[in-house]
Amino acid sequence: MYIVAPLIYFEGQSTRINLIGKRLRQILETAVLLVIVGTVFAGFSVSLLGIPLALAFLMGALSTPTDATATDATATESVSEGLIVPERQENILKMESLFNDASGIILVTAMALWVKNGQFNYQQTFFDFLRSAGGGIIIGIMAPLVMTSFRQFLGRINHGL
Repeated sequence: MYIVAPLIYFEGQSTRINLIGKRLRQILETAVLLVIVGTVFAGFSVSLLGIPLALAFLMGALSTPTDATATDATATESVSEGLIVPERQENILKMESLFNDASGIILVTAMALWVKNGQFNYQQTFFDFLRSAGGGIIIGIMAPLVMTSFRQFLGRINHGL
């Protein structure tokens, strides 16, 4: 929380909100689907080694591509260096990093609960995801507003002295 949240905040500052709105479906498909498909593939692959399915899926969820978003833009640029990548696809990849961390963290939590309780709770996982996404959106809107207002307040005080 103390490492990923600030990285996501600073990455979000350089991302235009209207661009996210326009590309939300593609971003969510990329972020959420890749995490789920990666977990399922890795989980079933590891279970072939004789590891119980719940533990195999937990291991798969732990290996999902959550990343430090500050390095994601760098990774995208280094992989595409020398190549012509359409700006639309590059923007989707950069914005995907804002969402994929939440997907991976929630999936790891859900898989850990599956290992602990012996059953997978689909409803709770879905509601946890919605709560995290909604909370992230609300905090992502409120924090910059509060900080901007505070900076403007400090500027007014400074000019008054």
